[in-house]
Amino acid sequence: MPGLLIYRRARPVDFNDEPLESGIRSVGPKLFIPKPEDGLSVFDASLTTPYDVLYHHIENCRRMAATDDEKQKKQWIKRLERDASVAHMLEIGWRIVSLPLSAFPANTFTYTEPSQDPFDKGHFEIIGTQRDFELQSLNVRPMCIVLEPDVCTKPDTEPEKQ
Repeated sequence: MPGLLIYRRARPVDFNDEPLESGIRSVGPKLFIPKPEDGLSVFDASLTTPYDVLYHHIENCRRMAATDDEKQKKQWIKRLERDASVAHMLEIGWRIVSLPLSAFPANTFTYTEPSQDPFDKGHFEIIGTQRDFELQSLNVRPMCIVLEPDVCTKPDTEPEKQ
């Protein structure tokens, strides 16, 4: 997968409070440190769009809200209410970060195969130790491009139906 471009969702809390000198907000290091039991969730940019990566979050919340566990159901419904649409997510500060997969070297990390399932839209995981992610997060941040909201809106490619 050399040369592959990947997308990662960034929540408003994933950004540093202080913008760079250029005025651009920078991502914080925790964006690239998954929970200890998880891999780093990313998307193959050649198989999906920034819009679809954000919409995937909404669809995942819907699926998770279908649980029989009432406590979890309430948590997922609350997320759905907060993140009701891609437009709203962008309005409150969600963004897509683009970067090369090579930011996570194959001699340190492994990768699952990108999903071909239409729901998962090119989703895959980068696998490594917690320590490797912590160390690499400092190197990864300068490679990131935070996509502008207009790049993340749904493309109007279909002709209007009559």
